[in-house]
Amino acid sequence: QHRVLFYGVLGALIFRSIFIAAGSVLIASFAWILYIFGAFLVATGIRMALHRNETIDPERSLVLRLFRRLIPV
Repeated sequence: QHRVLFYGVLGALIFRSIFIAAGSVLIASFAWILYIFGAFLVATGIRMALHRNETIDPERSLVLRLFRRLIPV
């Protein structure tokens, strides 16, 4: 259990580093992509502000249905 947790945290750190580096390269290469990232952040902020504490129906979740097909539990 400790080993699995360790590898999970290590993998998360590695992937976070990769995505930060890729984002930095994209911003350095294409200045206009900053507007896309900004629009994404604004849209996410608005969505979070307008979201009420509604319960999420797991049966309607596309990600959960795909996950259940791939890995039967």
